Amino acid sequence: GDEVSIVPIANSEKLLTETINDVRASVVTVYAGDGHGSGFFISEKGYLLTNEHVVREAKFVKVKLATGRKVLGDVIKVNSKRDVALIKIEESNAVALPIKNGELNIGNEVYAIGSPLDDDLNTSVSKGIVSAYRIKENLKFIQSDVNVLPGNSGGPLLDKNGNVIGITASGIVFHESPSGINFFIPIQDALFALNIKSY
Repeated sequence: GDEVSIVPIANSEKLLTETINDVRASVVTVYAGDGHGSGFFISEKGYLLTNEHVVREAKFVKVKLATGRKVLGDVIKVNSKRDVALIKIEESNAVALPIKNGELNIGNEVYAIGSPLDDDLNTSVSKGIVSAYRIKENLKFIQSDVNVLPGNSGGPLLDKNGNVIGITASGIVFHESPSGINFFIPIQDALFALNIKSY
């Protein structure tokens, strides 16, 4: 599709623990059909990312901001193979997250934020490490033991400074219990799949 350009947010050098309230304000809950997922702002002009499997066939979704306010979101781009979607809301001063260019080393700590299981648990924060990088069906994924559950899909995976490195995609369940083996779409792959450029 047509290129979407966003103004990049400067990478944070502060520890996430120092800026956690601002970071959590960038994460939303996305409702489409009977279920919900998570998402996060990448532009102050109201662009946010989530998974394609969160929005499914919807052209419009309901977006719950961290403040609790609910707004209508327009699904303007999807890439089903890479499982990413771009939503636009009418928000002129959204708090956007900075996007990291490089990869983290295996063993580096990471944080996930989202709405696990129930939307009342929105902006829940969990911590883990980068466990590995994997190729599945010719697509690259970040593997991490950070705790994510259904409802976290589409939320951000962040480095220790609160810069986005990935998008929550899926996890392996073993005997109906989370295994601690979870997969995240690298953020640069997501932007490429949706033809989003930072200028």
